[in-house]
Amino acid sequence: MPTRTTVRLRDDLKRKARRIAAERNLTFTALLEEELRAHLGPRPARRRKPRNKLPVFGDPSRRISHKEYLKVVKQMEDDDIRRFSGLRK
Repeated sequence: MPTRTTVRLRDDLKRKARRIAAERNLTFTALLEEELRAHLGPRPARRRKPRNKLPVFGDPSRRISHKEYLKVVKQMEDDDIRRFSGLRK
């Protein structure tokens, strides 16, 4: 179903479009639709980017609990602290 749309045009452009529409025996709206279709044309199909495959370690179906996750994060943080604490002088 067509919808109403307000388009603001310069007066000279509107006069020219109305003149062309009359020459083609079209309404102003029909001319705008025809010209928009011709200008916009069919959209080219978008190619999807191939998805990157990420490496999976261990069993991907095994889920860890939140408690296990926090334990691993804490261990990693502790390892980082031990590793980098010797760098400060």
